[in-house]
Amino acid sequence: MRRLMVAAAAGGLLAVAIPGAVGSAQATEVLDNLTCTGPVTLTFRNPVTDDAVANSYTVEGSLNDCYSAAGTNSDVDHGTISSVGTGTFSCVSFHPFSGATTFTWYDADNLPLGRTTVAFHGGEKGNSGGSEVTNDETGITDATSTLLPLNSYQGSFDLSGITGSCDTGVTALTGNHEVDFSLASL
Repeated sequence: MRRLMVAAAAGGLLAVAIPGAVGSAQATEVLDNLTCTGPVTLTFRNPVTDDAVANSYTVEGSLNDCYSAAGTNSDVDHGTISSVGTGTFSCVSFHPFSGATTFTWYDADNLPLGRTTVAFHGGEKGNSGGSEVTNDETGITDATSTLLPLNSYQGSFDLSGITGSCDTGVTALTGNHEVDFSLASL
């Protein structure tokens, strides 16, 4: 059975620092262990097949379930995610990838709270034969982020759908993305 390793790219979802980004009094909020999950779509620039080829991708989605695992009271209710990344992708082998993501945060009334940017590195893991293909990425959020600056970042992507096939080319992946931000130990 073929292994589908293209799912690895989806996680690291991310973009460029945005100086002067939208913010509010919440922009200085100190959070520890902010965790969010939600659906995302990863789209490859070129279709992925069995041949390992350099490629790029974008990720767009929403993070609709946010909470602080450490019990810190947070105004962050939900957010959006926009990511770009590059790597060498194949349906039959694992490869590292990297990129940048911008998170835009909102409160329960859908008012903007700020933005967080992170550069990340990642890699795939799991057993594709058992439909357990996932990816993990890590990084440190940008110091210019208006929310969660200089936090440790960890993200993961769990595959739920594939557009295309390895024979003709996989063009997109859908799945659930989970992100976790925690105070960095500097």
